Amino acid sequence: MDLLCGIHGQFVPGTMTALMGTSGAGKSTLLDVLAGRKNSGKIKGLMDMNGNALMRSVQKQFGYVEQFDLHCLTATVQEALEFSASLRLPASEDVTRIIQATLDILELHGDRGKRISDLSNEQFKRVTIGVELVANPSILFLDEPTSGLDVHAAKVVLDAILRIARSGRTVICTIHQPSFVLFAMFDALVLLRTGGNMVYVGPLNGGNAIVEYFEAIPGIRKCRDRENPASYMLDVMAANPRTDFSSIYKASALYTDNERTIAAASAPTQLRMPTRRRQSNYATQLYYLGLRTTRKYWRTREYSLGRVLITVFVAGIFGVLYRRGDGLQYTTQLQSQALLVFVGPLFMGIISVITVNESLGLPVVDAERMVFFRERASGMYATLPYAIVFALVEVPYVVMNSLVFSGLFYILVGLKATADAFTWFCAYYFLYNLFATYLGQLLVVILPDLRTAVMATGGLNSLMSLFAGFFIHKDNIPAAWSFMYWMSPLHYVLEGMMCTQYADNHASIALSSKGTILSRENTTVSAYVFEMFGGGLSADNNVPNVGFLGLCIAVVKIGTFLAMKFVSASARGRHFITMADSDNESYDSSSPRSSSYDDWTKEPLVGEKLCVYLLHWDKATQDLPDIFDTTLIKPKDPTTIYRCVSECVIHYHSTTLTRAQFELEYGMPPRSRDEEIMRLRHAMLAQYLTEVEMDRKK
Repeated sequence: MDLLCGIHGQFVPGTMTALMGTSGAGKSTLLDVLAGRKNSGKIKGLMDMNGNALMRSVQKQFGYVEQFDLHCLTATVQEALEFSASLRLPASEDVTRIIQATLDILELHGDRGKRISDLSNEQFKRVTIGVELVANPSILFLDEPTSGLDVHAAKVVLDAILRIARSGRTVICTIHQPSFVLFAMFDALVLLRTGGNMVYVGPLNGGNAIVEYFEAIPGIRKCRDRENPASYMLDVMAANPRTDFSSIYKASALYTDNERTIAAASAPTQLRMPTRRRQSNYATQLYYLGLRTTRKYWRTREYSLGRVLITVFVAGIFGVLYRRGDGLQYTTQLQSQALLVFVGPLFMGIISVITVNESLGLPVVDAERMVFFRERASGMYATLPYAIVFALVEVPYVVMNSLVFSGLFYILVGLKATADAFTWFCAYYFLYNLFATYLGQLLVVILPDLRTAVMATGGLNSLMSLFAGFFIHKDNIPAAWSFMYWMSPLHYVLEGMMCTQYADNHASIALSSKGTILSRENTTVSAYVFEMFGGGLSADNNVPNVGFLGLCIAVVKIGTFLAMKFVSASARGRHFITMADSDNESYDSSSPRSSSYDDWTKEPLVGEKLCVYLLHWDKATQDLPDIFDTTLIKPKDPTTIYRCVSECVIHYHSTTLTRAQFELEYGMPPRSRDEEIMRLRHAMLAQYLTEVEMDRKK
């Protein structure tokens, strides 16, 4: 299925061109193709720049402003612009001068010191534009820059974009039903209809040119007085679905003039083609990523300070409840203390992972994760420096938490009072806490949502604690599961802490408690501990234990790096694709579940007939389908949802709604497949409950 058919046009420097059309016409697809951001499907045709073939590597130098404003919210406007400029401009460029010019053209001088989180919507959008503009692109693409803004805010944003165009740059942007004032600001228009066919390509002249063009078509109504030309042309196209506007355009004098102009402009010229801008080196990327991340952690007090307060609280509770000022006299006291030494790091490790999953301070969570994908696509940095920075930035905070917890816990519980034992306790606690923190990062990256990540955290920690050797001796673990004993990081933490605390404690301990004398004779602390764990501990394994924990940390971080490199995130969830960094473009779009929104236009839109079909199938079981959670209205299995939707589309291919029909029917354009499925679930549930109520009344 072709998404774009017979596309042609010319974009002139110093002008601002609007891409418009009905939903599903291919506006965003065309914008992505021109900007070199389309990483799926097959692109056929020629694109020239200065009369020379346009290479994809050159396209990556263009500025691309996405519809959604994704930024590091703790940074100031000045810091955001400096970050982008420092990573994307050549060393020979005057970064300060370009930033000042960008602040001037976007009228952001007065807001340069504000945090991005404190900006209004239109200021936010201007910062989004500025982050791309500081890279000094010759061509700037914008995807619906006025989306979500009121008329005044949209006017402020378009004024800024117009100033950018008048500075000599080529500006191309998609826009959805602009007001008369906004529409008149554009110099030219590319109008598409459903199927990616061209309806009009030419000047606007304040909207008069497009009105004159449509009024000249036989059978098309005249534009009413004070009617918005943008609304007029879209209304005319929707009201005349049988009129082949594409054929009319191809038969027009305007089409002939455009073909002649494009042929002349496509002749090779002596104008210099821009060479590929090299990505900044890893040292520069590490420096600026580290600077921004350090600021972000410091400014996100609820994350950094919150972890310290939780650590103090938990260590204090453990210490008060299990404090032993009179030493170990009975084996029951020893068992309680040994359990606490094991449970303390385990409990704090779980808290570390949950803190990572629910905190807004980490970049791999929700919006910050999306910032990473946007910035990497813009060529600011590669995945490796990003992963290294967010591994290192956690270390000082984990060290601080480890020292706070170990100091309070160690003193209050009354553990072995030697520097060597305390050092080993801190080391094991730090390594496991760091492992748990990195594990949280990995789970958030690879799993579809935070709830699933938290559930996975509980399951993994349960498995690690179960096979650590504390609750079940090594010899009692079934042979088929014995490998889990050696793979559990908690096993090495347990062995290290128990041996450093009790291995050389040869003091006698009574096998009695509260006057209840047991049948066996007294024994030493070390002998009892080794017997308690079935002889599965060795006091000579401290170095191997630390080495294995370091290996676990490295494996988790490498896994996080690979997940960030090869997992694409979008509003529809996370999908595995082959995607290289911006300095090595290599894409594989064979998967039907690509991360690009426009890929979904290859299939018919799910419409009302699908609801009827599913309800009919559902009534056979007198229950809602298993793929829906009727309590939370959320899919349990997105893969099943996708398969079911695809099957139903096949059954009702001739009766499903197109995107244009959906927009006319519901008054809103579908933005993504997930949103459409959400509306589908609500419609299904409402219709189902209505039918059930009608059946009950009958």
